[in-house]
This record gives sequence, C-alpha cells and structure tokens, in this order.
Amino acid sequence: MATKFTQIIVTPRNWRTGTKSDLLSKNWIISYYFYSDIAPKGKQIRIKGMNRAKTLEEKRSLTRQLIENEKNLLLSGYDPISKSFPELNNGELSPDTFFIDALELAYEKIEASPHHIKQVKHCIARLKPFFK
Repeated sequence: MATKFTQIIVTPRNWRTGTKSDLLSKNWIISYYFYSDIAPKGKQIRIKGMNRAKTLEEKRSLTRQLIENEKNLLLSGYDPISKSFPELNNGELSPDTFFIDALELAYEKIEASPHHIKQVKHCIARLKPFFK
C-alpha cells in the first residue's frame, strides 16, 4: 500500500487572520492523518512546536515553517509513524526510484554497441542537472 496523508490543518482555524488577544493564549496544533501499511485506517499526527513563540507573528511564522517542513518530509517518503524514510533498493527499479537513478540503473544493464552506450551515457550526464 502506498503511503498517503490528508490535508494538513491548523487549530485554531483562524490562525492566519485572528487577533493577538484571541490567538496568542491558545495552544495551536498542526494535524493530519497518515495512512500506511502499519495504519491502514489512518493515524492522526499532531505537531505542537509553535506554542513556545512569544509573539503572534513569530507563532504564525513557525507554523508556516513547520507545515512546509512536514509537507516536504511526507513528499520525500517520510513515515511519521515509524519515524523513518523508505529503504532504497540499490540495483533494483521500483515505482519510488528517481528518474535519473532509473536511467543510471538501466545504463549499467544495457547491451549495445560501444558507440550507442557512449551516447546514452552522454544523454544521462546532460539530464542530471535538471533532476537535482
């Protein structure tokens, strides 16, 4: 089963627009549900790291950073339940293999004329900068 997650939300809902007197004293929580083989029905993930902030702007800024960081981790394959990244299968192609890595794996296994192999290697080298 592929891992997936719901939309990341922040409580209180008016964290972007509320007033200082209304929001500063409340505890903020970032939450979403994460689905994987370990938790097929989903597990709620909660983040509270922004509550140490003293000012409203600092709290909002920390919240934005935490949301962005969590999205980046999840999109790169991070599993918040097991707190790990997926293991890379070196030498094997899988749906999670990055495109340029898949090309390099195919290059190692290709059987062709030396001229053709040299051209394939050149093409991969030219593509690499666009996938970093």
